[in-house]
Amino acid sequence: AIRHLTARLLAQAGEFYRRATAGVGALPLSCRPGIFAAGRIYGAIGTVIALNGHDSVTQRAATTKGQKLALLGRAGGDALGTLVSPVPARRHAPPAAETAFLVDAAARANRRCPGVAASCLLCSPAARRRGGDQLPAPASAAS
Repeated sequence: AIRHLTARLLAQAGEFYRRATAGVGALPLSCRPGIFAAGRIYGAIGTVIALNGHDSVTQRAATTKGQKLALLGRAGGDALGTLVSPVPARRHAPPAAETAFLVDAAARANRRCPGVAASCLLCSPAARRRGGDQLPAPASAAS
């Protein structure tokens, strides 16, 4: 049962990674390599889990330092690609139901502070208090 659930989770994660790449070009340039790197590294870990028969309980899934360095290089290339690539059509697709509340919150934050990256506003506790949005506090702030 856990292996089946893990397979479904990895498939859904893969879909979210694919959808997310369309919007990374709208983030500040300094954020893009890190976002792409995280997606590539976590995707590689997911691949290891799949190769292990979706067993994430009894086997550890990891990437080597060399693999991570290669993935970081590819992420840098991905980030540079956002400077010259056309805007993907799927950027205009409606958000997934599970993430729509985040997209709506970012849009509200951007309307209040034009020209400021919505990602910065969403991460700022002061901005959340000023805006009155019902955004959840980051897990580290809750403890």
